[in-house]
Formats: sequence, C-alpha cells, structure tokens
Amino acid sequence: MRKLLCMVLCLCLLIPAMALAERKVVTALATNINPDDLSNTLVDARIKSYNKEENTITLEIIVPEFYDADEIKSLQIGDAIYTQGHEVTVNAINEYDCFIAVVQDDDEVITIATDGETVYPIQDGDDFSWITLTTVTVPVPPHLIFLDGIDPATGEDLSLPTVHSAEEFIAMLEGKDKSDPGFDLNNVEIVFDSAAQPYMIRRHYVVWQ
Repeated sequence: MRKLLCMVLCLCLLIPAMALAERKVVTALATNINPDDLSNTLVDARIKSYNKEENTITLEIIVPEFYDADEIKSLQIGDAIYTQGHEVTVNAINEYDCFIAVVQDDDEVITIATDGETVYPIQDGDDFSWITLTTVTVPVPPHLIFLDGIDPATGEDLSLPTVHSAEEFIAMLEGKDKSDPGFDLNNVEIVFDSAAQPYMIRRHYVVWQ
C-alpha cells in the first residue's frame, strides 16, 4: 500500500511538471548585426540627439522582431510568444488570410504576418515590432551624405530623395521646424564604413509619422 501511495504521489507531481515542460515559448530569430562591430553595416536607427560641441549623434540601433514561420504556425493554446521584452501567453488564436492574431487578453493582442519563411509582428500603422539592439554615439564626419525621402516642410513622401551635405544634415538636426517629422520614428537607415563611422544616412517616409 505504501509503495502504491508513493507511486500515485510521484505521478501527481510528474504530470504538472510534464505539462509545464511541454509549454512552448517562441522567441525571435537572432539578428545578424553585431553591435560591437558596425563596420560595413547597414542598420535601422532612431537618432535621439545631436551634440554640437562634440559634433556627434546619439542613436539607437533597432532591429525588427522576426520569427520562424513554422514555429508561429505551430503555436497552441497555453504556449507563449516572447515579444517586446515579455512573454505573451496564447489564450486564443484567430486566423486570417495573411496573418494571425495571438490573443492573451483584450489588452494584449499580437498580430503576426504569416507570409514567407520568416514572419513578424505588426504594430500600429503596419510598422514592425522593433527592439533596441544598442545605443551608440558616433561622429558626424564632414564627408557624410544625407538622403532625405521626406519633404521637411510638409512631412510628405518624395518620389526621389534630396541629397544633403553633412553641414545641411546638422542644420536639420538643430532645426526647430515643427512640420519636420524628425529622425526617431523608425524612419532612418545608416550605412557604416570600414572604420565603423557613418558615411550615408537615409530618412524615408513612414505612414505612421
């Protein structure tokens, strides 16, 4: 009898542990950007500030959260997806033509595109779900080229970007034009040279600005 009770007790302890072990947490795929070596790299960024005395810009290098499509499509109730720094438990899954909505509760619904081998969460305005990889401060070299895809006077999209010098770019960073959308709306790409210094910056129009 004592052996039987021990076996029952062990099973009672084992079943919850097995259920817990079977719970899957899907995490984003690793980025190929090395924050410790930005040489010969193109990155997305938010330009946070400009230091006139040092002639430097402080920027957040950001990466979109991409997931393996098969892992996302295999999610079941009770599983979780790790996004924006926390786990979202799957309490419901609503499937549509090209995306699914993973529902934890009314305040936590993650919409995920399902086309392709890698998929991504969709934020407001059809934006990616971005995470900050690192924050760096880099100089603005005199040979920098700035390509602006936005009309700074209206905030509208330009069919062809305007080309600006480093001096003109700095003037825009220091400008107080309220109609200019700025450089921190996930709308900036920066190309670093072999010395890990920026040599081209491009600002593109985004619908959520």
